[in-house]
Amino acid sequence: MSFFGFSIANSGLMTQQRAIETLSHNIANANTPGYSRQTTTIVASTPISSAGRAGMLGTGAATASIDRQRNGFLDLQYRNENTKLGEHEMVANTIAQVEGVFAEPSESGLRMMTERFWTSLHDLSLNPESIAARGSVSETGAALATSLNAVQQNLKGVRDDLNMRINNSVTDANILANQISGLNSQIANITTLGQQPNDLKDQRDLALDKLSRLMDVKVKESNDGSIKVTVAGRVLVEGSVAVPLTTQQNGGGDGYVDILASGVPIQAGEIQGELKGLLDLRDGILSDDHPDSIMYKLNHLATGLAGAVNAQHRLGYDLNGSAGEDFFTSRAGAVIDASSIQVNPHFQNGVLGLNKIAAASSSTAGQGDNTNILALIAIKNKAVMSGGKSTLDDYYKESITSLGIRGQAAGRMVTNQQNLLDFVSGQRESTSGISMDEEMSDLIRYQHAYNASARVLSIMDTLLQGIIQGR
Repeated sequence: MSFFGFSIANSGLMTQQRAIETLSHNIANANTPGYSRQTTTIVASTPISSAGRAGMLGTGAATASIDRQRNGFLDLQYRNENTKLGEHEMVANTIAQVEGVFAEPSESGLRMMTERFWTSLHDLSLNPESIAARGSVSETGAALATSLNAVQQNLKGVRDDLNMRINNSVTDANILANQISGLNSQIANITTLGQQPNDLKDQRDLALDKLSRLMDVKVKESNDGSIKVTVAGRVLVEGSVAVPLTTQQNGGGDGYVDILASGVPIQAGEIQGELKGLLDLRDGILSDDHPDSIMYKLNHLATGLAGAVNAQHRLGYDLNGSAGEDFFTSRAGAVIDASSIQVNPHFQNGVLGLNKIAAASSSTAGQGDNTNILALIAIKNKAVMSGGKSTLDDYYKESITSLGIRGQAAGRMVTNQQNLLDFVSGQRESTSGISMDEEMSDLIRYQHAYNASARVLSIMDTLLQGIIQGR
């Protein structure tokens, strides 16, 4: 009997205690976002030679390492799918917001406002000299113009909000980049000391998960445990240094910004994620000059309506026998579009103004002549849009339908992408997540081993006491 047996039993106590402490850490962090389950690797400690005995003499157990359970492939897959979901959600939510601006179908929608304008013209055709009917034409025309103004202004508000969110997302990305660079520094210092910074790596991976929602990032790990993060081929984080993204006004005079990485502008085609969605929406569907933009189509509708109505109204004559003026004018004094269209202020000057509505087709036809009004009503069914291919109503319906189809497609993509992300997340959770049943089972196993090692110590203590006391 020797004191060597005490050392072996004590190693058993220490290793089982370390394993129990690791389990306790897992249980305590069962609901901590980003935490990865940690496991204790126990190995036989280095044996020693024993004089006069065959083989080597075991020296007990040792804790080789405490490892976090993480699958790099699943992390990469999760971030790729998270990036795509961020983009699709941004598009779907914004299109839903745009659809809400149009409020179709409803009593306050543009289509109903347009229909009321045509109805007022019809009523005027039945009684061309009626001041009340003329007032209705002026009022419904003004209501239609105001609705166009309001919709365009609200769409611009959505676009301005997207631009603000681009700035905010860049700020969020820089905060995460600084967090990652700080964790890189701590991880590298601890790794060079031969220790395992598991919890710090979990925090860094959680920051990468959040960053992947904003943009797709490439990650490369160095030997010291630090990582290099790039976006659009430019460095965002390298070691303990973060290279922040910046924004600058794009020169359009509207306050909208471009995103720069390492001083070079990032194009929407170079990235994915929420930022790509924001850029595509602001510069695409809500652009003033993109042919597929809803704002472009709305401007085109207002221009087409004003052009057709004005051209016909100028061919008519008012109650005073004077040639007709433009019915719609521009509030800005320039090209008529959805933001500037208004009813000619001359027609809103009381009775004198209403008399200027040109219902007749000639200056001598008399007050009961309604032929020019009938010609104005006929515009409703004329193909005056898309190069003579669509009526005003068809053009508007096609624009709204196209927007709805894009919204439905984006919604389906969100659902599909969410299901895919949930699947990958479930796989990742099965590797890194905490199962309380499994932890409790391991706890009982290590507890039994601890108790057994303690029992060995007790027995050896009893034996040595007997030897010392000569029993």
